[in-house]
Amino acid sequence: MMSDLTSALRQIILGNEELGRLEFLRRLQPGVPSGVTRGEFSKLGLPFPGDQLSSLYEWRNGTDSDGVKLGHIYLFPGFYMLSLEEGLASYNNFVGNERWDREWFPLFADGGGDFYVVTCSRTSSRNGKIVHFMIDEPDHPVEYGSLASMLLTMAEAYRRKIFFLDQDGYLDEDSEAFLSLGEELNQDVSWWTDSIG
Repeated sequence: MMSDLTSALRQIILGNEELGRLEFLRRLQPGVPSGVTRGEFSKLGLPFPGDQLSSLYEWRNGTDSDGVKLGHIYLFPGFYMLSLEEGLASYNNFVGNERWDREWFPLFADGGGDFYVVTCSRTSSRNGKIVHFMIDEPDHPVEYGSLASMLLTMAEAYRRKIFFLDQDGYLDEDSEAFLSLGEELNQDVSWWTDSIG
């Protein structure tokens, strides 16, 4: 699965190069060593969800969001990648919220309080799964079986031109095509199969 993750990250870069998203590419921050990421999780008392997360942060430590419209730095439509430091700050801000699960660590944010989080559990079969936390909603579904599954879906959306630039130069998507792709690639996740099938 690690080679799948590496391949997905390469395709995401290629897709953004093809779209000419130079601001996004310029603002991706250099990665951090795996030991740093694992150490920060240990300080939080969170079990580490696996090598996929290490690989993500070794690839890039999020996106520099300082002084830029968030639409220009989306990794996928509506969300940008948090740095490890921003993820830690967001975790600490939300961990006391009754809707937030202590086992969730935020990876991607929309800037308005919604996140995609990775589940960090010692005992649950949900360990390593990707949950969509929506601040105004009571339910927060598992949308991807793993970080690799999520990024493979995003990479394929770039490859199939499902993601595109709108008239303002922001990353957008063909929603119907993306739903179909999500179902195709995530048959193990009921959120896709139940909501679409």
